[in-house]
Amino acid sequence: MRRREVSIPAPASSIPAVWVVSSLLAFNLALIGPHTVWSGNVNEYSASYWDVFGYLFFVALGLTFVSSLIVVSLARRERYRAVLLVFSLAALAWLEGNWRLGSVGLLDENGLDLQSLEHAGIGDAVFWIGGILTIQAFAPFLRRHVTELAAMFLSLQMVSLPVDGPRSRDARPPRALSWVPEAETFTLSSDANYILVILDTITGDTFAKLADSDPEHFDRAYAGFTLYPDTVGAFPSTQYAVPVMLGAQPYDNRVPVDDYLVRALGHDSVTRAMVEHGIVVDWVSAWPLFCREGASSSCFSIPRPYGRPSMNRLQMAAELLDISLFRHAPAFAKEWVYNAGAWRVQRLLWEESDPPIFVHSAAEFFSDWNEKIRVGRDEPTFKILHTGGGHGPFVLDAACNRIDSQPYSAPHYEIQVRCSLRQTEAFFDRLRDLGVYESAMIVVASDHGASFGANGIGSHGLSSFRLARARPLLAVKWPHAAGGLARSAAPASTQDIAPTVAAAAGLPAVYPGRDLARLAPDAVRERDYGIYVQRKGTPGGYLERVERYTVSRESRSPSAWQFVGASFSPAIDLRAARIDAGRPGSDAHFSYLGWKKPAAAQAARRVVSAVGPVATVFANLPETEPVEMSARLRVSPWALPQSIAVEVNGVAAAHWEVADSSFREYHAAIPASALGAEADAIAFRPVHHQRRGSAEPASAFDLDWIRFDRVVAR
Repeated sequence: MRRREVSIPAPASSIPAVWVVSSLLAFNLALIGPHTVWSGNVNEYSASYWDVFGYLFFVALGLTFVSSLIVVSLARRERYRAVLLVFSLAALAWLEGNWRLGSVGLLDENGLDLQSLEHAGIGDAVFWIGGILTIQAFAPFLRRHVTELAAMFLSLQMVSLPVDGPRSRDARPPRALSWVPEAETFTLSSDANYILVILDTITGDTFAKLADSDPEHFDRAYAGFTLYPDTVGAFPSTQYAVPVMLGAQPYDNRVPVDDYLVRALGHDSVTRAMVEHGIVVDWVSAWPLFCREGASSSCFSIPRPYGRPSMNRLQMAAELLDISLFRHAPAFAKEWVYNAGAWRVQRLLWEESDPPIFVHSAAEFFSDWNEKIRVGRDEPTFKILHTGGGHGPFVLDAACNRIDSQPYSAPHYEIQVRCSLRQTEAFFDRLRDLGVYESAMIVVASDHGASFGANGIGSHGLSSFRLARARPLLAVKWPHAAGGLARSAAPASTQDIAPTVAAAAGLPAVYPGRDLARLAPDAVRERDYGIYVQRKGTPGGYLERVERYTVSRESRSPSAWQFVGASFSPAIDLRAARIDAGRPGSDAHFSYLGWKKPAAAQAARRVVSAVGPVATVFANLPETEPVEMSARLRVSPWALPQSIAVEVNGVAAAHWEVADSSFREYHAAIPASALGAEADAIAFRPVHHQRRGSAEPASAFDLDWIRFDRVVAR
């Protein structure tokens, strides 16, 4: 009897199959994934994806070759199993990076929040192991068709690269891409100079504290300047704060973000008017967005690293690779890729030195600026210099020397602020040497502050994070102003910068805000401030939620803040039934004078926020029918008795007297007349919110859940 030979289908174990399937995994990680990252964050990069395509393609080919070599070295029987495994990993990695990826925060000075990944172990294991086993169940089919499937999927992705451009206006780099600033960038006018120095993330309180510690030095360094300690910013982040500083209305979610930025940085900006009136505008920024959209005569986006053009593209490619690997890796591997902020690929690229950080590059450019600045232009000039300021990570000492990254804390923040101010003062000394300091109009400002309770803000009942970010630095020197550093009690706003500079330059005053030269110290005004939520990109092109507040005099006082309203992305469904605020005592539970933000991202219909002792829940309720609201809450024993007033869109709805510290249900009837067409604001105002025997504020109450029920007519 002849023994029957069992054969393995050739297509699954052939060298073409191995190569194509390996390419599917490698190209998704090293070429297509980076394109996804770049296209969603195009304004963060000085160059186009196609400028670094060659590096990424080389890495993708290398990974394909290594993977293929490993698989081909196996025996034939094991080889086809390995091919199916690689195909499974490619499919699951694509799903992980494009579908399962959760929110771990933004790449800012706070670093990524990887705590949410600690609880993803079981779900992650089920997804990856279950996915591999599920795909293996189709082995008989895949053995014959895996090559065609992998080739088809990869071809579709590759063909879509030129078509699937950035989620922005276009794919062009900012103006003519240059890694080196032109000579005109450093050229001042012999006639008139208007200078705006934006020191990112510096609070007015920090500046005032440093000035108080050495008044003689600050009087000399900032001669002729007037400091406005009670300044309110526009937004807590750069992208939305800077356009307002330059004359635009604050973003209000009425149009998509990209459309707003195009108009705000172009048509609505004071820089546009200056260019049209013959004033040369030179803009330098560590943020490529402003060079992409800003109206100016020239713009230089500070690259990373500064002064080493040959490494700029390599660094950009390494960063795109790191983020792509992070997106596509299983939860347990994401932390390894992140490498505590050092990132694996970038760490390999900069093995013998520190990876370039924009804070380093901004400081290096500022030093170069101070050396190369000169007078050599007849036309009036408006210079905008936007540098790192006090922005994290904290990697510079007070003398601007590089140091190891320090914890995100107030003392280390203050050290880096000293570095930034030191460079600013050196710039002013250089202006004095050139003979143009006295005649120049100079504004030193920050786009927003920094969130540290050590700024003297945490003990007033307002959220330390929100208040500190809302009180940026603002100091102005008008031409020929003399004397030491003065201080004004006027209620200023960064929105006042554009009309102030425009007035000094003789331009029409057509911008929001006030001319600070005409703002009396005892002026009465309401300043606008916006807070937004952006946990997962921009749904529908809009921010998830934008809250508007007005701030009267002395912005550190809770009574100065008034909630105006909130606008939501049209893509978000806000129909509410029950809002679960989390388990008492857990990270997701809302507390502290209302509620604090949860560590874990909440669903869109669970949007909650608070300022001061007022907590506000937003939900869309039926505007033509009355609603009964039920809430389960408790008050801490030391805060008893507690009285909580409930308002809906400013209309009183209930008054709850809470006499014990156990969780109980409370009810409020909300009439249809109180409901609006847009998001309804349900505000809770605790009357007593101060710890007994202490001047410090304390948690007013703990919320378990809120439920909304339609009232059925009987």
